[in-house]
Amino acid sequence: MADLSDESMALTRRGDPGINTSASFTQQGTVDWTRLAGGGFSVSLDIVRRISSAGLEPFTVAVAQQICRSLPLGPAGEKRLQECLSQLRSFSSFGDMIWLGFGVRHILRTLVQTSEGASAVALCASLTEVHSPEVSTLVMIELAKRHKTPVDLMPSFVQWQTFIEACGGVLKPSSFALKVQMILALSRPKKNPIYGHEYHVSLPSDMAEVLEGVAKLRSGTLRRITVIGGPACAWLAVFVDWILGLAVQVRAEDDTVIYSNFDEKRHSAQVIVKFNENGEELGLKQIEETFALRNGNSLIMRQLAPGRQNYELLRLNNCVPWETALTSTFGRKAANLLHGNKGWYLLQAISAAGDALADGKCHEQGLRYGQGGVRRGAFLVNAQRWFPELQQLPDIGETFMCTPIPEEPSARYEYFMQALRASCECRFCQQDTTAVGGNHGDVCSLALALMICLVSHELAQLEMETNLSPTASGLWYLYERIQDLLKRPFVEQVTVVLEKLFNGLIITDEPDPLKHSMWLFSILFAGFRFRSLIDVDIDQVVAVAEAGICIYSGVLLGLIDRYDLVGKIHITAGVIGIGAKHYEHISCAPFSKELETNTEQLSIWTSSDINPVLSRRPKELEIELMVDVLHRLAAGYCVSNKDARFWINPWRFVTKTLPAASKHTKYELLL
Repeated sequence: MADLSDESMALTRRGDPGINTSASFTQQGTVDWTRLAGGGFSVSLDIVRRISSAGLEPFTVAVAQQICRSLPLGPAGEKRLQECLSQLRSFSSFGDMIWLGFGVRHILRTLVQTSEGASAVALCASLTEVHSPEVSTLVMIELAKRHKTPVDLMPSFVQWQTFIEACGGVLKPSSFALKVQMILALSRPKKNPIYGHEYHVSLPSDMAEVLEGVAKLRSGTLRRITVIGGPACAWLAVFVDWILGLAVQVRAEDDTVIYSNFDEKRHSAQVIVKFNENGEELGLKQIEETFALRNGNSLIMRQLAPGRQNYELLRLNNCVPWETALTSTFGRKAANLLHGNKGWYLLQAISAAGDALADGKCHEQGLRYGQGGVRRGAFLVNAQRWFPELQQLPDIGETFMCTPIPEEPSARYEYFMQALRASCECRFCQQDTTAVGGNHGDVCSLALALMICLVSHELAQLEMETNLSPTASGLWYLYERIQDLLKRPFVEQVTVVLEKLFNGLIITDEPDPLKHSMWLFSILFAGFRFRSLIDVDIDQVVAVAEAGICIYSGVLLGLIDRYDLVGKIHITAGVIGIGAKHYEHISCAPFSKELETNTEQLSIWTSSDINPVLSRRPKELEIELMVDVLHRLAAGYCVSNKDARFWINPWRFVTKTLPAASKHTKYELLL
């Protein structure tokens, strides 16, 4: 078996030396599968280990490379892909046992060294930027079918999804998803300015047919193609423009040109994209050079979620810029909330919520704002940091208020929230019980205000290692959950919601605050809940990774006595890995009983009741991060010196021990 260097990843076939070692496409984009299947593969053992450790079969990578070979990247697209890869970072846990992000030995760094490998990575990464991993997987399966992949060579659904998720996150440092949202925003008809909540995914078979048409365009078989459809057209326009470098023109439903990337006086479009919300009514067949992207919601639900309603699969998870996150997601209703009396009510409500937190009623929640806890005004400053639109809120004074404004923060908060409710025009706030159904144009000012408080409060503990933007679908999801909470009969006063907010229970009744925060961040930045966070059999989670996004607790980086540092939640593009093997989560249980000796002795960690041996000689401590990969990836700290040995559960330390200890006297630094 020949030894190939890491720099030349292409899975090569044993065959005639005069033939290209990778199975070749004809100009029409077909693959000689017989020759591919008949030859063996020669690849270095190191690369085989990387592929297998990532849960992939070598043939899955080979098939992906071959079907994507007819979609070569444009020079600008290849440069953008390399720039994204150069920005992807890796972070090591304490003791360098676990890496979080994209390590130097990640399989993607080798795949992109060949043209077909780079094409496969770019296509899969582009799909997962706005689609769920499951829908992206169906598109790749349909694309493989269109290339007539034999049944005995076709990777399974699980293999395709593993490859899709291995590529996910590569484009997170880029503006790809933001550009998709920009095209969607330009296509919005004035009669319906709100698209953030839309559930509209095109048929995977239609997506594959269009991609095959693009391949024929690249090979010269076709000179121009026209694609008609719904929101998925925005993804296609950005993919062929930003990744493939083709001349694209985008037209709204009324045939107005809303975007083009070329000089229309000198050149003509290679791809024309037309928005048509009735795409499902268009014909099945290709009409000359025109393709239809039909609504695939029903088919996808039948295939991926039979018998249940998992609408997260149907979201297009477009990102919106932080600078205009509210108005880009919720349209003019959010813009109205930021001005006039409503804007002042919102400003005062956010400020009062922070003052209530600063009063010390929720000490642990306040610690995320600094070692001394939240100070008056810090809550509002943090909210304005994440949502710059809030900096425009007017401070018009209290002269127009008809009733006295309470001084006590909680009462003041409730007062202005009730003022927002009174000025809101939605059916719930107007108590219109006769209305049936929902009108997404009726954005509730009260629910939107609470969503801003919730998200900005959670973001106060976030350390963003990769610059990520929120998804419009994630913001809508959180808004709708709060709106449902407000509609429950027992919620008579918004102070109930405030208490839930400060206890991390406003969205779910999840008793684990760390898991709740990770759950919220997965929705906000990925648009859906990570599998590890909704699995009831998985608890005490300190890190999760899915769809190219890794979320982990600062407790994995070391044991220190600062809750405002250890309690930070970090987020980056990438995966969880040990060596070349990837994991979906890190938990702190179960662990072998031999290692969990004396766990309960550290249930309350203060300088007064810590074991005297450890508190007297902290400089002599030896700290190790122990990892158990027997069943699941579990981690825990072993702290010892010559006299004693203790086991510290990282999850318990950050959620129970350290918050309780922060109320007492300061204690020694462990690390």
